[in-house]
Amino acid sequence: MKTALVGVVAAIMVAIVHSQDANCLECICQASTGCNSNTACPDGVHCGPYLISWAYWSEAGNLTLPYDQIPAGQGVYDSCVRNPQCAVQTILGYMARYGKDCNGDNLVTCTDYVLLHKLGRNGCPGALSGDFGYKYEICRKHYNLQ
Repeated sequence: MKTALVGVVAAIMVAIVHSQDANCLECICQASTGCNSNTACPDGVHCGPYLISWAYWSEAGNLTLPYDQIPAGQGVYDSCVRNPQCAVQTILGYMARYGKDCNGDNLVTCTDYVLLHKLGRNGCPGALSGDFGYKYEICRKHYNLQ
């Protein structure tokens, strides 16, 4: 009985962590483009719904879509970062490689991942500002993220 209870508690904790991760990714997406998967490269550098740069994508492991899923006229980078699933895997790869406490609270939370995503591995610690920071803060409060 005790083993079964421990297993149930562990499964609930995994579900909570996964939900928090999904909500965090949603907030990055909302703050970046409003989750517009049709976003090309508005500034010529950052592309897709999460506004991922080539350098970020490369440091995250150069993920690609299967060859037959790459839209005509797109390369492996832009086809990945414009595809929501590939973009999420890119972000997770980047966070696995560079994730750290960016805001000095001795915890690695969604806010740290957002700072890292927006400011890059060398911009952390730093602060969010402008439209991105405003939109993230609204989303963070909506999902009660740390």
